Amino acid sequence: MKGHLAHPRCYYRPDENSPTETWPAMISVYFDPDVMKSLSACVARREQSMSLIAEAAIAKRLYQQDRRLARLERDVGISVKTLVLFVRFWRISRRPPLPEPAVKAARARAEAS
Repeated sequence: MKGHLAHPRCYYRPDENSPTETWPAMISVYFDPDVMKSLSACVARREQSMSLIAEAAIAKRLYQQDRRLARLERDVGISVKTLVLFVRFWRISRRPPLPEPAVKAARARAEAS
C-alpha cells in the first residue's frame, strides 16, 4: 500500500450554540464466525488490536481490487482499439472491385495527368 488512508470524520454539534466537534467515523462490521476465528488468531499472534488488523486487511483488499479494476479497464481499452483496427482493415479489404467503365475512366484520368 502506498500510504496510510486517512480516517473519515464525523461532525457533531450538541446544540446550536456549541462548537462543532470532529470525531473519527466508526462502523460496526459483522464477520462470519470462521473469519472471526482467523482474525482472533491473528490478533493473538501479532498482539495488536482487532480493529487495526481488520482495517489493514480491508485496506489491502481494496487496494488489490483497485489495481485489478485498473488492469481490466486497460485490457478493455486495448480490446476495443484492436476491434476498431480490425473493422477498418476489413472494410478496406472488402471493397468490391470497380466496374469496368469506372476503371477505364480512372486510367484515362491517370494518363492525362
